Amino acid sequence: MLSFAGQQENTVQDISARVVRSRQETAFYPHQSPLLANWSKGQPLSSRPSSSTDTKFVFVSSSALSTAQMLASNSEHFDGSIGVLNATSPKKPGGAYLSGGFAQEECLARQTTIIDSLQNSEAGASFYAEHRSASDGSGFHDHSMLYSPHVVVVKDDKGRRLSPFSVDVLSCVPVNASTVRSKFNIDAQYCESGIRYVMKERMARILRLFEERGVGTLVLGAFGVGQFCNSPDMIGELWADLLFVRDARFRNSFDKVVFALPGKHRLAFENAFNSRSLESDLLQALDKDPVD
Repeated sequence: MLSFAGQQENTVQDISARVVRSRQETAFYPHQSPLLANWSKGQPLSSRPSSSTDTKFVFVSSSALSTAQMLASNSEHFDGSIGVLNATSPKKPGGAYLSGGFAQEECLARQTTIIDSLQNSEAGASFYAEHRSASDGSGFHDHSMLYSPHVVVVKDDKGRRLSPFSVDVLSCVPVNASTVRSKFNIDAQYCESGIRYVMKERMARILRLFEERGVGTLVLGAFGVGQFCNSPDMIGELWADLLFVRDARFRNSFDKVVFALPGKHRLAFENAFNSRSLESDLLQALDKDPVD
């Protein structure tokens, strides 16, 4: 039995069945997945019931898991499952979580049961095998993804025990922009355009998978910023392009999107997202009331 003490004294919860379920239901989506590759075409196979309402966007300075905890505890605002995006290592499950690393994946590995799905599932084995076989040293990586439902959160950011709750975790490797920039001796603008193109495609596939899974609330972030060295401005703009601007493929696909940005990049990210959104609103207003 895998048991875990809750916040209340003398309470023990058996989470072993939940851990097994999460591992067994973890699914691998390869680089060539038709479902994800065709993200721009047609309507989702599963639509959220409240698709007629506008997505609510929230920016917070807390971590992804503390944000998920807040959402899960606030039943008034929580509708359906919570999806958390994990910027994962291409080769090492959990990254450097055993040696004290504090990147997002490493915190997830210490505070949740995600490591069991990454290390011990057949889907996890396929995910890392594909990344190893496809590795060419370019830093772009591939579009493969791992979806782990019902991951149990057991600790808060300070390592204190929580009353366990579950989230869905989507693990995906961002472009390593630092490697790309050093690998290719080409014009800087051309290099950045390539990074942007690949990141937009990957982020769109991420949203398509969350959409397909029927997730109502997303906890995203500055995906690929930090150790992967992508620009927070670029990532903010891309999320806006995919989720908010007019004719965005995923506009109103979700009830709520929370951008968890605990580090120094929040201001640049939020400004970029809002600037792109404002630009879209202005263009839409001009279309409705054209200037003579």
